[in-house]
Amino acid sequence: MELVNKLIELLKLFFRDTKEIEKDVDYMLSLTNDWIRKAIYEGTVGDIASLRLLAKVKKLRSNIETLYNEYIPPFTVNTAEMSPDYIEEMLRKLPNYKHRLPLDGKYYSTDKETFKKIVEWDWSDTRRYVEDRFDCDKFAMYFKSRVSIDFGVNTVGVIFDYDSGHAYNVVILTDVDEPLLFEPQNDLLFKVSKRNTNIYTLAGNYIVIL
Repeated sequence: MELVNKLIELLKLFFRDTKEIEKDVDYMLSLTNDWIRKAIYEGTVGDIASLRLLAKVKKLRSNIETLYNEYIPPFTVNTAEMSPDYIEEMLRKLPNYKHRLPLDGKYYSTDKETFKKIVEWDWSDTRRYVEDRFDCDKFAMYFKSRVSIDFGVNTVGVIFDYDSGHAYNVVILTDVDEPLLFEPQNDLLFKVSKRNTNIYTLAGNYIVIL
Protein backbone atom coordinates (compact mmCIF):
# COMPACT_ATOMS: atom_id res chain seq x y z
CA MET A 1 0.00 0.00 0.00
CA GLU A 2 2.86 2.37 0.78
CA LEU A 3 4.29 1.86 -2.72
CA VAL A 4 0.88 2.58 -4.26
CA ASN A 5 0.55 5.77 -2.22
CA LYS A 6 4.01 6.87 -3.30
CA LEU A 7 3.20 6.29 -6.96
CA ILE A 8 -0.05 8.24 -6.61
CA GLU A 9 1.89 11.08 -5.03
CA LEU A 10 4.39 11.05 -7.88
CA LEU A 11 1.68 11.04 -10.55
CA LYS A 12 -0.02 14.00 -8.90
CA LEU A 13 3.27 15.86 -9.01
CA PHE A 14 3.82 14.94 -12.64
CA PHE A 15 0.45 16.09 -13.94
CA ARG A 16 -0.01 19.11 -11.67
CA ASP A 17 1.38 21.75 -14.00
CA THR A 18 3.37 21.26 -17.19
CA LYS A 19 5.21 24.53 -16.59
CA GLU A 20 6.70 22.97 -13.47
CA ILE A 21 7.27 19.58 -15.06
CA GLU A 22 11.06 19.69 -15.16
CA LYS A 23 11.29 20.50 -11.47
CA ASP A 24 8.66 17.90 -10.68
CA VAL A 25 10.45 15.18 -12.65
CA ASP A 26 13.73 15.81 -10.84
CA TYR A 27 11.96 15.82 -7.50
CA MET A 28 9.90 12.70 -8.10
CA LEU A 29 12.96 10.75 -9.23
CA SER A 30 14.97 11.80 -6.19
CA LEU A 31 12.00 11.02 -3.95
CA THR A 32 11.61 7.57 -5.48
CA ASN A 33 15.31 6.77 -5.21
CA ASP A 34 15.44 8.00 -1.61
CA TRP A 35 12.47 5.84 -0.74
CA ILE A 36 14.07 2.77 -2.33
CA ARG A 37 17.36 3.34 -0.53
CA LYS A 38 15.49 3.77 2.75
CA ALA A 39 13.52 0.57 2.17
CA ILE A 40 16.69 -1.38 1.41
CA TYR A 41 18.54 0.07 4.39
CA GLU A 42 15.71 -0.75 6.78
CA GLY A 43 15.38 -4.23 5.35
CA THR A 44 11.76 -3.82 4.36
CA VAL A 45 12.48 -5.24 0.90
CA GLY A 46 14.75 -8.12 0.01
CA ASP A 47 17.60 -8.02 -2.51
CA ILE A 48 15.54 -9.54 -5.35
CA ALA A 49 12.63 -7.25 -4.60
CA SER A 50 15.05 -4.33 -4.51
CA LEU A 51 16.39 -5.14 -7.96
CA ARG A 52 12.89 -5.48 -9.34
CA LEU A 53 11.89 -2.18 -7.81
CA LEU A 54 14.96 -0.45 -9.20
CA ALA A 55 14.16 -1.84 -12.65
CA LYS A 56 10.65 -0.42 -12.39
CA VAL A 57 12.03 2.96 -11.36
CA LYS A 58 14.35 2.99 -14.38
CA LYS A 59 11.42 2.15 -16.64
CA LEU A 60 9.37 4.90 -14.98
CA ARG A 61 12.19 7.35 -15.57
CA SER A 62 12.39 6.35 -19.24
CA ASN A 63 8.64 6.82 -19.65
CA ILE A 64 8.78 10.20 -17.95
CA GLU A 65 11.60 11.34 -20.21
CA THR A 66 9.60 10.22 -23.25
CA LEU A 67 6.58 12.20 -22.07
CA TYR A 68 8.78 15.18 -21.31
CA ASN A 69 10.33 15.17 -24.78
CA GLU A 70 6.94 14.92 -26.47
CA TYR A 71 5.09 17.51 -24.41
CA ILE A 72 7.75 20.07 -23.44
CA PRO A 73 9.37 22.00 -26.33
CA PRO A 74 13.17 21.58 -26.43
CA PHE A 75 13.61 25.19 -27.52
CA THR A 76 12.19 28.64 -26.87
CA VAL A 77 10.75 31.01 -29.44
CA ASN A 78 11.37 34.73 -29.82
CA THR A 79 8.15 36.54 -30.64
CA ALA A 80 7.27 40.00 -31.91
CA GLU A 81 4.04 41.82 -31.13
CA MET A 82 1.56 42.57 -33.91
CA SER A 83 -1.41 44.91 -33.64
CA PRO A 84 -4.98 43.77 -34.34
CA ASP A 85 -5.06 46.29 -37.20
CA TYR A 86 -2.04 44.64 -38.82
CA ILE A 87 -3.64 41.21 -38.47
CA GLU A 88 -6.76 42.53 -40.18
CA GLU A 89 -4.66 44.15 -42.92
CA MET A 90 -2.91 40.84 -43.62
CA LEU A 91 -6.14 38.83 -43.64
CA ARG A 92 -7.62 41.22 -46.20
CA LYS A 93 -5.05 39.84 -48.63
CA LEU A 94 -6.97 36.55 -48.64
CA PRO A 95 -9.24 36.09 -51.69
CA ASN A 96 -12.86 37.08 -51.09
CA TYR A 97 -12.18 37.88 -47.44
CA LYS A 98 -15.36 38.91 -45.58
CA HIS A 99 -15.86 37.41 -42.15
CA ARG A 100 -13.55 37.18 -39.16
CA LEU A 101 -14.08 36.38 -35.49
CA PRO A 102 -11.22 38.08 -33.58
CA LEU A 103 -10.00 36.36 -30.44
CA ASP A 104 -7.25 38.47 -28.90
CA GLY A 105 -6.35 42.08 -28.18
CA LYS A 106 -2.65 41.57 -28.79
CA TYR A 107 -0.90 39.21 -31.17
CA TYR A 108 2.55 37.63 -31.08
CA SER A 109 4.27 36.02 -34.04
CA THR A 110 7.62 34.62 -35.12
CA ASP A 111 9.60 34.20 -38.34
CA LYS A 112 9.08 31.53 -40.98
CA GLU A 113 12.12 29.39 -40.12
CA THR A 114 11.17 29.29 -36.46
CA PHE A 115 7.61 28.37 -37.39
CA LYS A 116 8.92 25.49 -39.49
CA LYS A 117 10.92 24.38 -36.45
CA ILE A 118 7.74 24.44 -34.39
CA VAL A 119 5.94 22.37 -37.02
CA GLU A 120 8.78 19.84 -37.10
CA TRP A 121 8.58 19.37 -33.33
CA ASP A 122 4.79 19.38 -33.09
CA TRP A 123 3.00 16.04 -33.48
CA SER A 124 -0.55 17.21 -34.21
CA ASP A 125 -0.32 15.64 -37.66
CA THR A 126 0.23 12.18 -36.14
CA ARG A 127 -3.15 12.10 -34.43
CA ARG A 128 -5.74 9.71 -35.82
CA TYR A 129 -8.52 11.18 -37.92
CA VAL A 130 -11.93 10.34 -36.47
CA GLU A 131 -14.98 11.52 -38.38
CA ASP A 132 -16.83 14.28 -36.51
CA ARG A 133 -14.89 13.61 -33.30
CA PHE A 134 -11.42 14.58 -34.47
CA ASP A 135 -11.76 15.69 -38.07
CA CYS A 136 -10.35 18.63 -40.03
CA ASP A 137 -11.76 21.39 -37.85
CA LYS A 138 -10.45 19.73 -34.69
CA PHE A 139 -7.01 19.32 -36.28
CA ALA A 140 -6.94 23.02 -37.14
CA MET A 141 -8.14 24.18 -33.72
CA TYR A 142 -5.85 21.74 -31.93
CA PHE A 143 -2.78 22.95 -33.81
CA LYS A 144 -3.70 26.60 -33.24
CA SER A 145 -4.07 25.97 -29.50
CA ARG A 146 -0.82 24.04 -29.15
CA VAL A 147 1.26 26.71 -30.90
CA SER A 148 -0.24 29.41 -28.71
CA ILE A 149 0.06 27.48 -25.45
CA ASP A 150 3.50 25.96 -26.01
CA PHE A 151 5.22 28.82 -27.82
CA GLY A 152 3.19 31.97 -27.21
CA VAL A 153 2.49 32.42 -30.93
CA ASN A 154 -1.17 33.36 -31.42
CA THR A 155 -1.08 34.44 -35.07
CA VAL A 156 -2.24 31.02 -36.25
CA GLY A 157 -5.90 31.19 -37.19
CA VAL A 158 -8.51 28.71 -38.33
CA ILE A 159 -10.39 28.96 -41.62
CA PHE A 160 -13.76 27.21 -41.89
CA ASP A 161 -14.16 26.88 -45.65
CA TYR A 162 -17.80 25.95 -46.22
CA ASP A 163 -17.54 25.68 -49.99
CA SER A 164 -15.09 22.80 -49.71
CA GLY A 165 -16.31 21.50 -46.35
CA HIS A 166 -12.78 21.73 -45.00
CA ALA A 167 -11.02 23.53 -42.14
CA TYR A 168 -7.35 24.50 -42.06
CA ASN A 169 -5.00 27.11 -40.65
CA VAL A 170 -3.92 30.56 -41.77
CA VAL A 171 -0.57 31.80 -40.46
CA ILE A 172 0.79 35.34 -40.18
CA LEU A 173 4.57 35.55 -39.72
CA THR A 174 6.96 38.40 -39.04
CA ASP A 175 9.08 38.05 -42.18
CA VAL A 176 6.37 37.17 -44.73
CA ASP A 177 4.27 39.97 -46.23
CA GLU A 178 1.23 37.81 -46.90
CA PRO A 179 -0.81 35.25 -44.95
CA LEU A 180 0.19 31.63 -45.50
CA LEU A 181 -1.99 28.55 -45.40
CA PHE A 182 -1.14 25.52 -43.29
CA GLU A 183 -2.60 22.01 -43.44
CA PRO A 184 -2.30 20.57 -39.90
CA GLN A 185 -2.99 17.02 -41.06
CA ASN A 186 0.21 16.79 -43.13
CA ASP A 187 2.29 19.82 -42.02
CA LEU A 188 2.20 21.55 -45.43
CA LEU A 189 2.84 25.32 -45.34
CA PHE A 190 2.17 27.13 -48.60
CA LYS A 191 1.24 30.40 -50.26
CA VAL A 192 -2.38 31.16 -51.01
CA SER A 193 -1.52 31.36 -54.71
CA LYS A 194 -0.15 27.79 -54.61
CA ARG A 195 -3.20 26.22 -52.98
CA ASN A 196 -5.39 23.45 -54.37
CA THR A 197 -8.57 25.43 -55.00
CA ASN A 198 -10.70 22.29 -54.74
CA ILE A 199 -9.71 21.92 -51.08
CA TYR A 200 -8.79 25.46 -50.05
CA THR A 201 -11.39 27.30 -52.10
CA LEU A 202 -11.50 30.68 -50.30
CA ALA A 203 -14.40 31.49 -52.60
CA GLY A 204 -16.10 33.79 -50.11
CA ASN A 205 -18.16 31.39 -48.03
CA TYR A 206 -15.66 31.05 -45.21
CA ILE A 207 -14.98 32.37 -41.72
CA VAL A 208 -11.60 33.15 -40.18
CA ILE A 209 -11.09 32.75 -36.44
CA LEU A 210 -7.97 34.64 -35.32
